[in-house]
Amino acid sequence: MSKVDVNKDFYNELYKKRNPRISLLYSKISFDQQSKSKVNIKVIKNYLGAAFKGPLTVLDYGFGHGSLLLKYEDHHKLYGCDISEEAVFNFPSVAKVAGKTVLTGTVDEFLSKYKEVKFDVISLSHIIEHVEDDVSLVRSMVEKLDDKGMILINIPINEVWLDPKHVRKYDMPYMLQFLEKCDLKLIQSLETDKLTSFFLIEEMVKKAGKLKRIFIKALRLFFAIIPLGIMQGFERSFLKKHQNQQLIVLASKK
Repeated sequence: MSKVDVNKDFYNELYKKRNPRISLLYSKISFDQQSKSKVNIKVIKNYLGAAFKGPLTVLDYGFGHGSLLLKYEDHHKLYGCDISEEAVFNFPSVAKVAGKTVLTGTVDEFLSKYKEVKFDVISLSHIIEHVEDDVSLVRSMVEKLDDKGMILINIPINEVWLDPKHVRKYDMPYMLQFLEKCDLKLIQSLETDKLTSFFLIEEMVKKAGKLKRIFIKALRLFFAIIPLGIMQGFERSFLKKHQNQQLIVLASKK
């Protein structure tokens, strides 16, 4: 079985149908979801400034639970593309509960249904490390980007636990060469997320026992629901020895 099939089977199981309200709640209290989506939307808002008030045409490629799309205001035109048929089918009903309309499609559907659409913002958050040809994927996204649009790419770095679904490792020197191959120019880069390092070391490397795992789950919930600024302040004060686990790159067409 290819890595693509492994990924597809894994994410179809992860995003299988459940009550939309439960799915919405999960996306809001999952540390893994919020630790990415909170910082992603902050970077996008800060760069766009007043232009973020839109309306913008937005694509989240590999939207999964949809936690990033749910952070956009209702007046933006929202699209989601995912390898998982389960995510594509189920998420619109989740978004509807949140008062939003999101147009979704699988990779093949998206290329045919929305081929004429150009996007102001395209995000690929923890996606390109899963694909065999990351350059081809991002180049295809550049073709969908409006001339004044921007692409946000969030990738794992300094991994303390190696996810078997990941095809390659990333760092900033790699990303600079990568952007050049994709005909993109760097706008901004940011390394963040020491908490994930702490959690993974405790859970996966040290193999925490039952009681400690319960405590860590409680911590995950706490940091998922508090404001991003408080979480980052905690990292700066108490997790100085831990390495950042996310690299966010903001880029535009050359």
